Amino acid sequence: MNNAKFYKRIYGWLLDEALCMPFGVFCFWLIYHFDASFPLFFIVVISILFDYFFYVLINSVSMFAFKGKTLGMAIEGIKTVNMEGNRPSYRCCFLKCFLNGVIAIVLVNAVFMLLVHTERSLFDRLSQTMAINCR
Repeated sequence: MNNAKFYKRIYGWLLDEALCMPFGVFCFWLIYHFDASFPLFFIVVISILFDYFFYVLINSVSMFAFKGKTLGMAIEGIKTVNMEGNRPSYRCCFLKCFLNGVIAIVLVNAVFMLLVHTERSLFDRLSQTMAINCR
C-alpha cells in the first residue's frame, strides 16, 4: 500500500472540480438570465456556493459508494482508504470532500504536502484517511 503521488492527487481533484463546475455555471446563467438587475458579485458568490454544494454532495456520495474513489480518482488510479487500509466511512468521505472543496485551502494543502514528506495531505490528516495507488 503505497501513497499516491502529489500530481495524481491534483489531477484527480481537477477532474472532480471540472465535473461539478457546470452546476455553478448553470446557476450563474439562470440568475443572470432571469434577473439582470441582481449585482454581478452576488451572482458569482451564489454560483460558487452552488458549485461547492454539488462538489461536496456528488464526490462524498461517489467516494463512499465506489469504495474510496471519485471519478477523478478512478481515472488517475488512486483511492482513499482509512488508516487501517479499509473503505472509509461516509463521515470520513464527507469531511474529506468538504475540506477539499474549499479552493483556498488547496493552496495551503499543496505547500503542506511539499514541506511534509509523508505525502499525506492536510485533508487526509483531518479526516484520518490516506490516498493510495490502486493499480
